[in-house]
Amino acid sequence: HRAGHINEKYYAANDITYVRPIFSVIWAPIHAAFSTTLETVFEPSIIRFCLEGFEHGIHIASLFELPTEREAFVSALTKMTYINNLKQMSRKNIDSIHTLIKIANHEGDILQNSWIEVIRTISQLERLQVVGRATNAGRNMENPTRSLDEQNALTIASQIDDVAINKIFANSVYLKQDGLAT
Repeated sequence: HRAGHINEKYYAANDITYVRPIFSVIWAPIHAAFSTTLETVFEPSIIRFCLEGFEHGIHIASLFELPTEREAFVSALTKMTYINNLKQMSRKNIDSIHTLIKIANHEGDILQNSWIEVIRTISQLERLQVVGRATNAGRNMENPTRSLDEQNALTIASQIDDVAINKIFANSVYLKQDGLAT
């Protein structure tokens, strides 16, 4: 090659065995980029891109049995739901909840130990839906004295379909015992 000449030849990897070692190397910077961006940005297209990244990261880490990587992605995503935070929920938190529900319904047994955090978050989500329905039935929607928990509960009750949550619990009977914990 001459100085300054770039080799433009691209080699496609057609063997899935390359995915695991490559992902083991690149997961941390990808995780950091998605996490930081998701926390600081409010642009819907960028949020959607980050959540898709979390979804794919969890899928790859679960599929290739990379527990540290899987748990890091799941943990970051569950934190972005704001289910356990005393902060006002925004659209990206609701989108994070939708992504978590989708992952819980699609990944099944391969989530392994990460099911603990997913189920804990989904259980809190169910609790907030109950609070939201009760709050909605009992008071005016625009009550300024409402607690942050009640406000978040109302947001969840109005924007999260409880059928999707119930599907997670209903399908949990089909999970294999060895898929839940390693």
